[in-house]
Amino acid sequence: SHVPSGSPGGATLCQVIVHPSVSLAPDRPAILAPGFVQDRVDALESELARALCTPHPAFDAFYELMRYHVGPGGVGAKRFRPLLCLLLHEGWTGDYRPSLPLATAVELMHSFTLVHDDIEDGDELRRSRPAVWTVCGIPQGINVGDAIYALSHAALQGLSTWLHSPRVRLRVIDI
Repeated sequence: SHVPSGSPGGATLCQVIVHPSVSLAPDRPAILAPGFVQDRVDALESELARALCTPHPAFDAFYELMRYHVGPGGVGAKRFRPLLCLLLHEGWTGDYRPSLPLATAVELMHSFTLVHDDIEDGDELRRSRPAVWTVCGIPQGINVGDAIYALSHAALQGLSTWLHSPRVRLRVIDI
């Protein structure tokens, strides 16, 4: 409801009182509704698992190091950046799912930077557990970071061409 209130100089201001039981956008789900964010995080975790799936048994140990660093979602892995990507896309289009490859690429790119940052700074802990380079050594840690970087670019290939033209996809990859 609107309650007029006076102000200095004779102008009239309008104070808006919003009742919590009144939805301002009934066609949109409430962002704080139980499961709303969790559904998106779960979808992201599935995409990350797919991106980090070992392509051949010979690479199991190396991919396990990448999965170790990226880690499971939940405590310590906020997934803020990719979640923001999903929520923004959903706000614009009404559907977060087409942006899952981009959100996955954002998380992988962020993870790559953390691997190299930990090595450069000598940080031995990441998310309250040993940093990946302390598990496998600095040379292999650099390889893990570089491979995660490459996977971030590969994730972008999942963007739909009907949603993003090849030209736009190439511009995103150049970033």
